[in-house]
Amino acid sequence: MKYNLVLRSVVTNADSKLSLIDYLDKKYTYKNRGYWQNKIETGEILVNGCKAFSEYLLIPGDAVVYTILDYYEEDLDCNYKIEFENHNVVVVSKPANLPVQATRRIYKQTLTQLLKADLNLPDIYPIHRLDRETGGLIVYLKNKFLTSPYKKEPIKILKEKYYLAVVRGIFEKEEEIIAIPLKEAADGIVNYKMVYDEKGKNAETHFYKLGDDGKSSLLLARLMTGRKHQIRAHAACLGFPILGDKLYSFESKYFLKRCDDNLREGDLKVLGANNHMLHAYCLILDLEKKSEVKLFSDYFSAEMREVLDKMDSWETKAKNIIKLNEKLGIKK
Repeated sequence: MKYNLVLRSVVTNADSKLSLIDYLDKKYTYKNRGYWQNKIETGEILVNGCKAFSEYLLIPGDAVVYTILDYYEEDLDCNYKIEFENHNVVVVSKPANLPVQATRRIYKQTLTQLLKADLNLPDIYPIHRLDRETGGLIVYLKNKFLTSPYKKEPIKILKEKYYLAVVRGIFEKEEEIIAIPLKEAADGIVNYKMVYDEKGKNAETHFYKLGDDGKSSLLLARLMTGRKHQIRAHAACLGFPILGDKLYSFESKYFLKRCDDNLREGDLKVLGANNHMLHAYCLILDLEKKSEVKLFSDYFSAEMREVLDKMDSWETKAKNIIKLNEKLGIKK
């Protein structure tokens, strides 16, 4: 799809006294300094509605606007399924590859923008993360004025989170608990990749085997903490990276190729899937008056569905594990 993309930002105190070129170079890191210099010189960057020069010193409140005519976004699957709704929250199953928020390439086709328009809820926002390539359940608050005990900490609405993950290799154990701290790899090839670091944040994931097809295994992953990329990073630490994961397998080689628009069909075959095979399968919500809601998502991608169809009784096994954990009262 093509449209005119307007990128607008307001200068804060933290960025005051930066030159315009330094500000753009800092804020939009996916383009080099020469690119922004050219856009300033051609008048495509405006400050407070006027053409500016690259060494102009910004002050708090300055509005910096960059308009891209005929901006192209790849067409995405923008279908979603509302699984639950009340006066405070909306729980949605999203398709794999649809971003929740804007990315460095996708601005208009995001789940948040779709919900704002479709539900006429301009203040709706997600209370937790879900990666672009991860399908399944995500919780949105309809507005910031919660009428619940969790007004100050809405994340506490999420009592339990379970994911389905298809990993490379045969997972031998029926259950595996991994508890290692994670931190962004500031000095790595990709500086926001999560890696083991004893000074990192505590992270714990429980993996349960649901089946295998001789080459890959289907796991149920229970999050005991909620760190960025936690399941993907922990699965890779165990030596079982998630199929299709470009960042946490093959030393991030295919992630870097995608960043350079150089990912090919043959690369996807090596990865084992177009999108990483991770699905937010079950959420247990703690709502008002201590009422719990348990939700399951069957909004699977075609790739995920193909794998699931090969696994005998995976759904019964998964639900029995979740039910047993509830019965045992094992708390996060």
